Amino acid sequence: MRNMKPFNTILIFTVVAIITITIISYVRNSRQNPQTQPIPITEDIDKTEAVKQTPVPEDFQTALAHKNNFPKETEKIETPGHSSEVPLVGSANTLEKTEQTPVEPEKPTPVNVAENINEPSQYAAQDNREKSSRRIFLGDNSFIPEPDWIKKEARSIRFEQFTTDDESLCFTIEDPLRSMKWYKFFEQQIDPDMYSHLVFEYTAERLKADDAQYTLWLFDLRDDYGGFTAIPSSEIVSDGKKHTMQISLDRFDIEEFIHQIAIQVSSNEQGNSTLTIHKLEFLLKEQVEE
Repeated sequence: MRNMKPFNTILIFTVVAIITITIISYVRNSRQNPQTQPIPITEDIDKTEAVKQTPVPEDFQTALAHKNNFPKETEKIETPGHSSEVPLVGSANTLEKTEQTPVEPEKPTPVNVAENINEPSQYAAQDNREKSSRRIFLGDNSFIPEPDWIKKEARSIRFEQFTTDDESLCFTIEDPLRSMKWYKFFEQQIDPDMYSHLVFEYTAERLKADDAQYTLWLFDLRDDYGGFTAIPSSEIVSDGKKHTMQISLDRFDIEEFIHQIAIQVSSNEQGNSTLTIHKLEFLLKEQVEE
């Protein structure tokens, strides 16, 4: 057995040498003959060829063909009687020169007056209103209080206005010997050439009578105080009953037209004073009986 050990060693080295030589020979032959390389799978070849054969979009081809001749963003275009720089618009395969020409506005369709001569005017409602009496709206808070028009020592701090069940407007002052003023702009101006009288229907209780103060003031376009006293407080009857006053506007020197009204309530020594306005209306001249 001791003599077999050297033989086994020689055999192992011999086998290793043979295997090494075989591998080296195969590698050398593979490099020299490319046909021995492995062939790709057919499916992969088809995919590669499909990618190579995919057609390039026509627009892209045209763009590449014109890349050296692609126009600038603007180009000067000269036409008979006109010369200007205009933008060039279009896609890569369609390039057009478009000149910005002004667009004429649409002309209105002519109206045949003869066809519409019998139709009612669009101002018919306004015309009818102009020819009727002008009644002033007396809704809740339709007048604006103006405490700055009253001296501080005479100014009321407990006042109110509200609409009654019969749609009248009531002004109240709780504290005695105090005053408050309210004003209102008219939606339409009052033309004294068209309206001749003012109707003031009211009920008053515990008001202070004073010739120097007004109960109703009208504003026109004069320069000083902008208006005039239409009803002095001394003419108001404070007996809790309904009264109607019809005041002629001809007695006042009105400047152009009336556009605003002011109401003043002054309480007497008892306080809890009220002025209820049932009607405030301007009458046309033809509505007033001679």
